Amino acid sequence: GFGVVSDVVEAVFTPFDPTLRAQQAPKTKLNEWLQANQKMTPTYRTVKEVGPDHAKQFHVEVIVNGDCLGAGAGSSKKAASIQAARDALQKMAIE
Repeated sequence: GFGVVSDVVEAVFTPFDPTLRAQQAPKTKLNEWLQANQKMTPTYRTVKEVGPDHAKQFHVEVIVNGDCLGAGAGSSKKAASIQAARDALQKMAIE
């Protein structure tokens, strides 16, 4: 319908706002930077799961070309991978 088309046209023709990039999810930002600058895609590896099933803590590393760029921990694999991407961005001074 018109609403969907209007949203698409607005998104395509609205000038890029640099402040929006700062609000991107860390995994997206890291992936875009690696693709643009190194033509590589990161992978996320769960290295440890600690605690009982109802309160498990996951430890994840973000890997590129066999190297660990960052590490994170969280109550889910998703949360831990976001922390790992954020850690990688900070270490690479991309944020």
